Amino acid sequence: MSDTSFQIAINELRKVRDDLKVRDINLKVRCLFVEKNDEAFLRLQEYASTINDIQVKLIHGSFEDNIPEVVHFAEADNNMFSFTFIDPTGWKGFGMNNIRPLLKLPSSEVLINFMTDFIIRFIDDKRQEIKDTFIDLFGTEKVQEQWKELKGRKRELLSLKRIANV
Repeated sequence: MSDTSFQIAINELRKVRDDLKVRDINLKVRCLFVEKNDEAFLRLQEYASTINDIQVKLIHGSFEDNIPEVVHFAEADNNMFSFTFIDPTGWKGFGMNNIRPLLKLPSSEVLINFMTDFIIRFIDDKRQEIKDTFIDLFGTEKVQEQWKELKGRKRELLSLKRIANV
């Protein structure tokens, strides 16, 4: 499990907590993991049962379907800073409009891992189901038109700029 995203997250949180403790700052750490895949969720559940120094909550289901529960978890302690790391497969798994409640949380930060290689690879795809995922991600039907003529790094930079402006 050492190379899984949840183990890496736990390790990093422990490092931050331990570094702050040296400065006499006691950091309360809580984690919430959302996993849709049945097999991965079972592995995550088994792993989480071994953690006793950090509060871990698990949600079995899609991230988008559980955003209200994620917001509730973040708001449970008014004095707590909330850090949300969204790590979807490829570019799908959430729409920017759907995560807006997370972006509006006070004292919070959201980090999204975008697979720009996949975005660039599929942005010109003509299949409606693929187009729909980009409309959901970018919030507009015109996203493909905006960089139709661009190539390479310029295309990547424009896609990131568009994501940042959602």
